[in-house]
Amino acid sequence: MSRAGASLAVLLVALLACASAHAADLTPAQAIANLNQWRAQVGENPVSSTPVAAWDAGCQDHDRYEIDNGVTLTHVESPSAPGYAAAGAQAATDSVLGTQGSSGGPGPASRELPRTVWDGAVFHRAALLDPRLAQIGFAATTTFASPFYDSLECLWAQSEPGDAVSAFNSGASAVTPSLTLYPSPPNGASQVPLRFPGQEAPDPTQETGVPGGATLGWLISVAINGPWSDGGFGDFAFAGAVTATLKPDVGGAALPVVVSQCGASGCANPGGTAEGPYFNGGFGLFPTHPLAPDTTYRVVVQGTVTTVAPNAPASYPINGYSWCFSTGAYHASADCAAATTGAGPELGSGAPGTTPGASAGPTLVVEGSVGARRVRGRTVVGTGRALRCPAGGPACVATVTGRSNRRTGRAKGTPRVGVGHASITARAGRTVALTFTLNPRGRALLARHRRLAIALTVGTRLRGGAVTRHRLTVIVG
Repeated sequence: MSRAGASLAVLLVALLACASAHAADLTPAQAIANLNQWRAQVGENPVSSTPVAAWDAGCQDHDRYEIDNGVTLTHVESPSAPGYAAAGAQAATDSVLGTQGSSGGPGPASRELPRTVWDGAVFHRAALLDPRLAQIGFAATTTFASPFYDSLECLWAQSEPGDAVSAFNSGASAVTPSLTLYPSPPNGASQVPLRFPGQEAPDPTQETGVPGGATLGWLISVAINGPWSDGGFGDFAFAGAVTATLKPDVGGAALPVVVSQCGASGCANPGGTAEGPYFNGGFGLFPTHPLAPDTTYRVVVQGTVTTVAPNAPASYPINGYSWCFSTGAYHASADCAAATTGAGPELGSGAPGTTPGASAGPTLVVEGSVGARRVRGRTVVGTGRALRCPAGGPACVATVTGRSNRRTGRAKGTPRVGVGHASITARAGRTVALTFTLNPRGRALLARHRRLAIALTVGTRLRGGAVTRHRLTVIVG
């Protein structure tokens, strides 16, 4: 990838004594389905279900170039080399690449899935989980070079200014009304690996601040979105001055964490960490020790997202944003009680330069579901806006909207104290809107949709300055 990846590549090696039969390489449609499932789990919009055919062909050309020349993971093609094609050379520049080897037989096509190949490669993950990524190309090719079966993966996920086709959605549907973070692993994730598997270029162990010889824990990436113009890659908005804590949710010492981020002047300027620009305006968190097994971790981050021209200069503070994930089965204390896989909540509706939800008293936070995902066989839809109301203050209101893709649905609250629920009826394609109101006493939350009324009674949980979090999920289908 040219902007942040002249050497962005990952190598996975699996020596299989008895590999399963290999029916065919992964198709572009299968790659897109897997990528969209992955994106939904972090609360992001899907990419187009129709691949860019020219990009598929370009990736296939680049796979062939690597095979013909006995090279792998190269982002530059030589015009004088066998197998050179202009489309392949462009794919080399604009794609994330992967390769795997197996002995004893070819591996299954499932090992070529985007998440399988690139989730453990944090810079690649950042490219594929860019919130504004809109369309891709893909090719996978398996070849035999005794004694190995080598599989090459090429996923075209970038475009250059002036290209006839853009990889990114820069229209109104791409933005979020306020600053939004999309962490990976996402809130509520379970069975997260303990360690960074290695074999990525650039090498995260070479990031600024990582001690020499450190064994890194599973690496965390955080993508950003908001109400700004941006073609991708953090050109016009970027996170900076980020600090973070990562510690077991039930107590225990915090793990040392290195923050990988852009500098105060942006991703294209000096001042950040050496590898921060690979996060496309977002940031990464690198634990410098392996994570502990069967442990739920809570992450808390602070920082600022800054916009630059062609946007008006503005600052969006990140004040104590937190989420939780587990290296085993997910078990959460009260601090993580609202965790739901797939959350990508907005940080409130505060204007640029303000602190969303700032108040001197206790606060109730309700977050709507974001994106599209599956829950108990139903489809969850909606764009969530966090409602942050100071207890004891005036009533405040926020709205969650979503597109209904079925004729009936159900709204269901999941507080720790009590809930009521009722059905929603909406024609396919119509907008479903739920309005939340916290009463001035800070004791109850109401969500209304026509005849629907959901009461979340929070009782004494707002006493003593505690932050109580509840989540409303709109289930359609």
